[in-house]
Amino acid sequence: MWLAATIALVFATNAVGQQKAEPSRTDSASYLLWKKLDTRVRDIADKFEGVMGVAILDLTDGRILLLNGDRVFPTASSIKIAILVELYRQDQETRSGAKRTAKLADTYTFDPKDLVEDSRIMAGLTAGVTHVTNRDLAQFMVAVSDNAAANILIDRVGKDNVNATLRGLGLSQQIGFRLDPGWGIWFGHLVFLAVLVLRPQGLMPRTRG
Repeated sequence: MWLAATIALVFATNAVGQQKAEPSRTDSASYLLWKKLDTRVRDIADKFEGVMGVAILDLTDGRILLLNGDRVFPTASSIKIAILVELYRQDQETRSGAKRTAKLADTYTFDPKDLVEDSRIMAGLTAGVTHVTNRDLAQFMVAVSDNAAANILIDRVGKDNVNATLRGLGLSQQIGFRLDPGWGIWFGHLVFLAVLVLRPQGLMPRTRG
């Protein structure tokens, strides 16, 4: 059986600024389009030969469409979102005076022993010569899903710290790392993590980027 996961964040602009959208009436164009989207998503899921998870959040009014949002899916590369959140959280703690936490500016010297499959960016670095920061590693991890960069950051921020932060945010399902067996994440929680990356003010008020 195949498992598929999709996250979409729906943006909309307003001619008069970022004011909060009024609740949609059932005869409004917005409501009708949302219902059309819901029908289309469920039609695609019904034809999919497996289990599909979908989370679509409209950032203008908070409406959310969840399909199998309470089902636990294998984390796969979605762990990288949680690692990114924890890295920025620790960097913020450092700015507030905490010690023994990872900083965005911390450097890493490339070691080929850290290479794993699907690490195309890291594989192009020069051993013992190339120096990158945690911010660079995060860029590799998220922009091109580099697995070696993700593993290095896991070791630097600590997987227990990632799971502790998730629990603190009310996301009680543990994220799995590398080959941890049987671990996953409730699919509906992934869209929340994605919003934290896009709008980190609530978690990390002084950290941007």
